[in-house]
Amino acid sequence: MVLASRLLDGIAYAFFASASVEMVKSYSKDETQATFQTVFAAITTGLGGIIGGAFGGIFIDHMGAPSLYFILFVLCLTAAILFIISNKMSNRPTKKRTSLHIF
Repeated sequence: MVLASRLLDGIAYAFFASASVEMVKSYSKDETQATFQTVFAAITTGLGGIIGGAFGGIFIDHMGAPSLYFILFVLCLTAAILFIISNKMSNRPTKKRTSLHIF
């Protein structure tokens, strides 16, 4: 069961990686794309892993794992709602592409 969940984790990460590259690309100008991608990667994989691991461990020691997962659920739900609201309120024109550029 654990192995199967790790396989799904790998597939989910592939979707996350390709979607995040496209999202960052859509928010950046042509001349700043490399900088934006580098900053995004440093924050999500480097800084996010360090801070998340440290504070997650401290939080589990003090409050327990169910509390941590509930707070993470609330944060994800809040982020999804804010994304939907900001996406509907945005009048930013989207870039039209003739082909899909993954990398």
